[in-house]
Amino acid sequence: MQNGMQGTEHPLSQMRPLVLPEGIDAWPLAPGWYVLTTIVLVSVTILTVLMIQKRRKELFKRQALKELETIKSSIEKTTESITQQNDALSNLLKRIALTHYPRSLISPLHGEQWLAFLDEISNSQFFTQGDGKLLGESRFKKPQDNQLENDYQALMNCIDRTEKLIKQFRVKKQTGNHHVAV
Repeated sequence: MQNGMQGTEHPLSQMRPLVLPEGIDAWPLAPGWYVLTTIVLVSVTILTVLMIQKRRKELFKRQALKELETIKSSIEKTTESITQQNDALSNLLKRIALTHYPRSLISPLHGEQWLAFLDEISNSQFFTQGDGKLLGESRFKKPQDNQLENDYQALMNCIDRTEKLIKQFRVKKQTGNHHVAV
């Protein structure tokens, strides 16, 4: 009986070791990963280009607001200062208009035509009917000391209105003699 047991081995000892399959390599990737990578790269590129374009479009606003702040901070309650800063404000508005409208449209504008154009782009009557008239008449108006406070307040109102105009400025296309919002 012992002989019989010695001849038979335990059935587990007769098993061969497990053969594991080789590990799956990361490369080459499945085609779906190439498609996903391409989509992500194209999306990131498009978003980057759009952000750069938006920043470039908004650059004039940042620069104009900075210059407007310089004008505002340098105003004194003197006739000369008000006249100088009024001219600087009008020049700033004209430069802004020239960046978005054809030179042939903006260059000939002066006086009432210039104020009417400013009203048109601001959708108001501030420049032809309100304190904005100061932009069109200060060069030709004889300075009077009794008007100093009124002119100062009108210029400050013009600066505030210009700031709003710059912040909400939208380019309009020229169609004939008319402008349409884009």
